[in-house]
Amino acid sequence: MDLVELSKTLPVLGTGEFDQDLLEGDPTFVGDEHAAFVVILNRVINTLGGVPVAHVISPTVLTILQSASVDAFSVLKNEDGTLPDGKHIGTLFDIPVLIDTYAGDDVPARTISFGKDGDLRVCEVFLKNIRFF
Repeated sequence: MDLVELSKTLPVLGTGEFDQDLLEGDPTFVGDEHAAFVVILNRVINTLGGVPVAHVISPTVLTILQSASVDAFSVLKNEDGTLPDGKHIGTLFDIPVLIDTYAGDDVPARTISFGKDGDLRVCEVFLKNIRFF
């Protein structure tokens, strides 16, 4: 079983929500708001402890990461500059990012991690009121 499918079967031990309507401050552009998603995801991961193995994201979350005004996300590219075929599309905080191509907007971003006792578990961050303008 690959990691994308495995992420759907593991116990969820932490959750968070990224609600773009609840963000405070004066963003210069929507990418500033999307950067808050990265902070929320990292906060949920840190509450779990353990060692992150991979992030599993939807196409919507990929768009958020690409527009965020932080340098935490790096797109994986082939030597010729093209994007790879497959699920591994980049890294976030040096952790592999895998795409769940068919996931809808209601599917949370999932991070798989190893617990202190070696068990695999997941944390999820749900999206709410997302804007791209």
